[in-house]
Amino acid sequence: MSGRRSVVAVTRPAPRDFIQSGTWPTGRLASGAPIEVVYAHGIAQRLTDALAGRSVSGIALAAGVSRSTVHDLLAGVSCGQVATVARLEGALGVRLWPE
Repeated sequence: MSGRRSVVAVTRPAPRDFIQSGTWPTGRLASGAPIEVVYAHGIAQRLTDALAGRSVSGIALAAGVSRSTVHDLLAGVSCGQVATVARLEGALGVRLWPE
């Protein structure tokens, strides 16, 4: 045996794939959507509101995250990470985490 392990990529649906009606992030989620998708949905809604009239690039730079990470959250491509949300909250001065 060569000592190499096989890695199998697990493909998961994007958060936006759980939208039942409307569009991400304002659309209605399907019942039974995973809890991380419910949180990502709320975060994306709050982030959209907080970014109104602001530069995504500027906020991403201030937060120390990539612009593509912010766009992925806004577009429902990913759920993001706790550290990313915390950094964005600090840079924006608003709460993004759902109540």
